[in-house]
Amino acid sequence: MRIEVGEVFPSKKQLQLQLGSYCLANRFQIRVFKSDTTRYQVWCIVEDCSWKMRAARVQNSDYFRIRKFCNHHTCSTEARFPHQRQASARVIGENIKDKFHDHRLYKPKEIVHDIQREFGISCNYQKGYRARHIA
Repeated sequence: MRIEVGEVFPSKKQLQLQLGSYCLANRFQIRVFKSDTTRYQVWCIVEDCSWKMRAARVQNSDYFRIRKFCNHHTCSTEARFPHQRQASARVIGENIKDKFHDHRLYKPKEIVHDIQREFGISCNYQKGYRARHIA
């Protein structure tokens, strides 16, 4: 999964979802610096890290385009991944959609186990349950 300058997303919600999945896959967390109807700026959760991303709405549309993106972390992995804030039920649901084709009865307990195995983060049964319904 990659994110690049100039990439366009159909909505801010889709941008946030893609960015959440990107954070899970690359094992880091972000904090929102500015977020409103026309812009979205996020930084690495570690104060002195240089990783930043800025996106803005394309004129007269709901599309969001990445304007600036510094994909270089100056912090250590341990500092940026003690737990995962971006692991929302929506992000987890998007990551497990493909598994529903294979497993009709994909139980929340299995979702929790798979998230632990694939991403190295823990989530509770309730989040697994919500992710299942979102997927």
